[in-house]
Amino acid sequence: MATSLIGQTRHVLAAGTEIKVRTDTPIPLKPTRNASFSASVSDDVRDKGGEVVISRGSRAQLVAVPTSDGKDTNLDLRSVTVNGRRYLLACGTKCG
Repeated sequence: MATSLIGQTRHVLAAGTEIKVRTDTPIPLKPTRNASFSASVSDDVRDKGGEVVISRGSRAQLVAVPTSDGKDTNLDLRSVTVNGRRYLLACGTKCG
């Protein structure tokens, strides 16, 4: 579950909400730990009420995080920029 603050309203995305992004540059096969990559949101993201809270084309930041066994690397979505304002993304107790 990701939480973002838009203006004065808190929007909570439902668990399992997908935020699809497209990277701006190629990602190396084995990116360095904590390497940062820029991206853009591919599709509008809506809250539980159907309101668009993250528009298609919004800027996004990905960070390379090694898996617990160190054999692979995940790209975690860390922030999005909506209407010129950057929002850090957080997940609840169950992060995928």
